[in-house]
Amino acid sequence: MNTRFMHHLAVTAVFAVTASLYLNSYLIFTILFYFLFVFSRFPLRYCTFLFIFFVLFATYVLIIDRMNVSALSGKETVFSLQFTGMPSRDGDRLSGFARMESGEKLWVTYTIKSSDEARFLDRSILSGMSFMASGELTSPPKPTIENGFDFQTYLRYKRTHYILEMDKMSNLVEGNSGLVTKLSRLREQEIKRIRSYYPEPAGSFTEALIFGEQANLPHELYEQFQKLGIVHILALSGTQVSLVAVFFFYLCIRLGLSRSQAALSVAAVIPLYAIMTGLSPSIIRASSMATLFFLARAFGISLGGDKVLAICLILYLIFDPYQLFQAGFQLSFVLTYALVFSSIILRDKNGLTLLFLITAICQAVSLPFVVYHFYEISLVGFLSNLLFVPLFTFLLFPATAVVYGLVLFDFMKGPASSLLNLLYQLTERGANYISDIPFAVLLFGKPSLTIVAVIFLGLFVFLAHWEQRSRMLWLSGLLLVGVLFLQYNHSRFSSEGEVTFADIGQGDATLIKLPYDEGVYLIDAGGAMVFEKEKWAQREVEYDPGKAILVPFLKSKGIKRIDKFIVTHADQDHIGGGAVILQSFQVRELVIPFEQRENFKALPAIEQTVKQQIPIKEVRAGVSWSEEGAAFHILHPSMKEEEKNESSIVIKASMAGLDWLFTGDLGHGGEEELMSRAESVNVDILKVGHHGSKNSSSQPFIQAVSPMIAVISAGRNNRFGHPHQEVINTLEESKVSIYRTDQQGSISYRFFEGETGTLLTYPP
Repeated sequence: MNTRFMHHLAVTAVFAVTASLYLNSYLIFTILFYFLFVFSRFPLRYCTFLFIFFVLFATYVLIIDRMNVSALSGKETVFSLQFTGMPSRDGDRLSGFARMESGEKLWVTYTIKSSDEARFLDRSILSGMSFMASGELTSPPKPTIENGFDFQTYLRYKRTHYILEMDKMSNLVEGNSGLVTKLSRLREQEIKRIRSYYPEPAGSFTEALIFGEQANLPHELYEQFQKLGIVHILALSGTQVSLVAVFFFYLCIRLGLSRSQAALSVAAVIPLYAIMTGLSPSIIRASSMATLFFLARAFGISLGGDKVLAICLILYLIFDPYQLFQAGFQLSFVLTYALVFSSIILRDKNGLTLLFLITAICQAVSLPFVVYHFYEISLVGFLSNLLFVPLFTFLLFPATAVVYGLVLFDFMKGPASSLLNLLYQLTERGANYISDIPFAVLLFGKPSLTIVAVIFLGLFVFLAHWEQRSRMLWLSGLLLVGVLFLQYNHSRFSSEGEVTFADIGQGDATLIKLPYDEGVYLIDAGGAMVFEKEKWAQREVEYDPGKAILVPFLKSKGIKRIDKFIVTHADQDHIGGGAVILQSFQVRELVIPFEQRENFKALPAIEQTVKQQIPIKEVRAGVSWSEEGAAFHILHPSMKEEEKNESSIVIKASMAGLDWLFTGDLGHGGEEELMSRAESVNVDILKVGHHGSKNSSSQPFIQAVSPMIAVISAGRNNRFGHPHQEVINTLEESKVSIYRTDQQGSISYRFFEGETGTLLTYPP
């Protein structure tokens, strides 16, 4: 088979998987265009074979997908399980995948009861361990905010359909284990050895670069590398596999093996290395390519890198078609393809020129995928990759491997690990220095698949013109920049506005975005209640809904600035996510209640505000502002309030042809004071106070407001019993339509300039 045919088979396989799982009119048009292109360029027999391959592959994937269902009823409570990998422990929380005797996988979680139990589990648990468990099965949750992480789909792609919340674990034994499990256990033992011998940060880096284990990398360091666009160097990939394969090949030659015997030995060892390094998508791709290449060499078969890549892609999709939709898989194969097909551009280049071109091509080709999955790109990514990729490839990775060998054989392990630690400390300082450069990130928001396709097509045309040294190079480059400019500014050109009550659990967060970015306001930022725990039980990073939910949501919308960040009062469930909002966006003004600065001053959000020199404005009744087609009036507080809830900022807004009332955690006392003073509180949509507590939303207040719609923000199964049935009854008696985030997810009102809009829930 020629190389071109193999690549067409690979592309056809990609279309077949996508069509089987996500068929839509846009995809049908794209597939038809692809086959018309092939039909216009190649013989009928060639096209017929590709079409038959498409149908067979799509049918295969459909069968695989139809079989991806659970045999459980969901009512089972006792289980015999075996861990499929090493479960992770974060404080008092243990979690991981486990397989039942029937073969069905579960995502299991367990709350550790004591420090003694934590120490026992740390010592005892390894991959493949069997155990008995009792607990309750629950279905994975769907995302309840637009562009939120879809844990349900993530687990389904792992062929997992239930979460088991274990209340008891017992009878832990090693269980039956094959070669893969034994190698996984050896990997885990070596990771534990690294933790005991190495200082930090050298230990965490060694785990990542030798065994592909990133779980113990400091959270701040990982985020820093993400910001710089170099987080990929912490994951093992083709470069490391190539270095290991070449080293082992020439070692075999030095030991007296023939070249074919050495190649066969490498082909046998590389899959074992892949298992020892965690079997990430990039490792599977690189190790598969290396194994095929050396197998072909051992048997005297000529097999180029581009053909090997196509074969590996097809085999990978046969083995696990769901991988196609993972960012790591996409980036690994696309970047490798880009370098393979840029061979003419890279030909006869060496040294710094070659490094510069490879970095430029990888940065450019990864752009549509990075923007689609992560919404932003690093402006210093090109510089960072130029510096850190060769540093890690040619210095830190070899040095780490050598020091690991010294530690393994107990030779000069103290001085060697200390020297390695110094190298990593210097690396951290350099990364920190570059990441402090202002405006280091460019935020695009989540583009549509059409925009992604246009960007990718534009990149393909640009690289083709570059390869041909065409005069059209600059024109194709300008068109590509134009598309990126439109995506970057899409919210400025959009006549759509929205008011979204975000589902962030037991807390409040409301986004108001006016058409054409005339105004962007955030009312509260949620926050999780933090309870005292012993040190062993504390999580490495405590859950913050502002960081986990709100920031990704706002970034996916392409929001770059917040004109007013309004914090209704100083409770944790309203301002807990404030610090990360201030760190992540350009906030022009922080608005807090009148004479309540004392309640705010010790909070992280205020410390961040002072650090960034953001103006803080205290407001009281009578303050107002307006934008094109929208007006906002502060109705409360009118004076200093001693009780935090009663000091809540209350805002009446007029936009999209409707009147709105946002009440924070205002209680009965504040409601009475507001009714006695305000001329009119009658509105169309009411944000119910204090999450529907029985201490708010009195019957006289609801009658005075007389809303058509009431929105309640509360967490599922929250410990406070919000919303209270008394409040629900009051609203129902007044014939108010009730929307609840704990039942319906995020609630969003979408409208266009000068028009009323539509109330939507997420999920629909």
